Amino acid sequence: MTGTTHERDSRSGATLYATLIGTHHDGAVTFTKKYDQPDRYHRNPIFYNGALSRDGTEIEGRWVIGARAAGKFLMIRPAPRRAKVAQTASEKV
Repeated sequence: MTGTTHERDSRSGATLYATLIGTHHDGAVTFTKKYDQPDRYHRNPIFYNGALSRDGTEIEGRWVIGARAAGKFLMIRPAPRRAKVAQTASEKV
């Protein structure tokens, strides 16, 4: 799996862009996040390991940055929307 992300830097307020590369197998998700233009605070890759929910809307797990930092994460995306169908009726007069 691959993807991109963007987030606001809490120090500068700038938008940070990153690339995600990983795998998904039987509900287990593993990926690495690398910032596209890293500064001194964002130069190390972040490793994520988690589990995908049955409906595919959440990934919960742990992240690790080298040996110095780790924590929990929860990613949530909205469930897919159903298409709206417009119905019209006509009658011959």
